[in-house]
Amino acid sequence: MNEITLVAETAFSHEGDLDYLLKQVEDAAKGGADAVKFQSLLKPEQYFAPGHPSIARIADMVFNSQEWDEVINLAVSSGLQVIVLPLENAAFSYCLERIPRIKAVELHSVCFHDFHLRQLLRKWPGTKIIGIGGRQLSEVMELLKVLSSDNSAIVLMAGFQSFPTMITDLELAKLAHFAAETGCTMGYADHTAHDDSAFHQLNTVAYFLGARWFEKHLVVSREESRTDYESAVDWPEFQRIKEHFQELFACLGEGDAEKLNEREVVYRDREKCLVTVAPLASGDIFSWTNLALRVLPQKGGLSGRHLSEIVGCRSVRAIKSGEMVGFEDIK
Repeated sequence: MNEITLVAETAFSHEGDLDYLLKQVEDAAKGGADAVKFQSLLKPEQYFAPGHPSIARIADMVFNSQEWDEVINLAVSSGLQVIVLPLENAAFSYCLERIPRIKAVELHSVCFHDFHLRQLLRKWPGTKIIGIGGRQLSEVMELLKVLSSDNSAIVLMAGFQSFPTMITDLELAKLAHFAAETGCTMGYADHTAHDDSAFHQLNTVAYFLGARWFEKHLVVSREESRTDYESAVDWPEFQRIKEHFQELFACLGEGDAEKLNEREVVYRDREKCLVTVAPLASGDIFSWTNLALRVLPQKGGLSGRHLSEIVGCRSVRAIKSGEMVGFEDIK
């Protein structure tokens, strides 16, 4: 489990309710998340153009710096890594002032070409996450050149930005291609429907395509209609994400091709063992014609791999036909 990072995304499902967001942090910890992610907007006028129809609604969802401090302090004290997705300059400057309590910052795909945020991202000393939903490889490569940093410290977060996402729109095969071309760590942000458990299998597919960061929206209750709730799960379901990965890694094992577990040893011991197919007197020579392989009721026999070591040797005792042959029987 140490090679993956499970991220609980809160986004704007709090809808400006600080107590609700604090509860989301608590639930992220209960659900076994490694990190909790916040979308931060301190000055809506730096994000929306004047007269935008969403500016009034989003203004009611904005927290001030002191409120964000309370949220981040709770996350850190709960053992969670903090990821912030700042949507404008003031929010990014806030993050720069809160190092090292904030583990990583993310550049949202809608801010991909925001040159102010790009320059601020260059200053970030920790993990950089780039949302690549709706972005071409050529665009990503250009941004990586601008950042001029170690690509292995950058996470490319893939995920189709629709709520909920149709699986036919995912294009998960791109994960492996982006990983090979950029050398970045890959992430998968799942936005499929909250009532469709297929996202567990999608996480598995994303893992085998190279993803190591996995993100899912988290709400306090799946029954309550809130912003972006269509793709969100509650903490017990988030916990099942972790359990799913634990089962996957238990299945994969350690990958040591020379190591056998206890049950594999038992299975191997069922193989055919060397026996005589004709009676031998003491001093007779073992040959290809008087030896064979048979399944025996007892353990401890020699396998066929030892046949070449025994052929040509002499028996030290009389051996009945069908009797097991051991190294102690040869000289």
